[in-house]
Amino acid sequence: MSDNAYMSMLNNPNINPSAGQNNVQLDKVSPSKFTEPIGTKAAAAKQRLEQVTQDLVYISESDEPFTFFNIPWKESNFPSLDQFITLVNEDVNAESQDEEQSTRTSTSMEQFFEPLTGGDDPYNQAAEYVQLQDTFVELFGHRVQVYSFGSSEIKVYITGNCEDGLVGVKTAKVET
Repeated sequence: MSDNAYMSMLNNPNINPSAGQNNVQLDKVSPSKFTEPIGTKAAAAKQRLEQVTQDLVYISESDEPFTFFNIPWKESNFPSLDQFITLVNEDVNAESQDEEQSTRTSTSMEQFFEPLTGGDDPYNQAAEYVQLQDTFVELFGHRVQVYSFGSSEIKVYITGNCEDGLVGVKTAKVET
């Protein structure tokens, strides 16, 4: 950093306020940024999805709940994985220096739910996952995409696409 840039930073009143001057308050981004439905279809989806996921948790090294989200999106097709990460404002690389261990996938609903609904069911949740999958089909047909990204805490967004934007539930899978 040059001396001029450093002095400019020190003289910036937002960074280094003068004595007796109150600090400037910046608006913080709420973690519940996309929790309110944008339209009537999203409001109906929120009600159904919250009902279905009320007692459901995603079991990994922690038990994570499912929470509703609704993101403004005007396109009829789904965003790319990189576009989606930008939309939800997630910095995937911030949590880990090791990008080789970072997960970044976009899969179909069927691929995501298959290990949760078929075969072994040690946590007795398969029926609830079948109900969640059926609810997504009821609400969005097969216009559902699952985005997963992160390192030790992998964010999982089960996403439907409708006239009210991208609508669905998110959770996390912890892998240390």
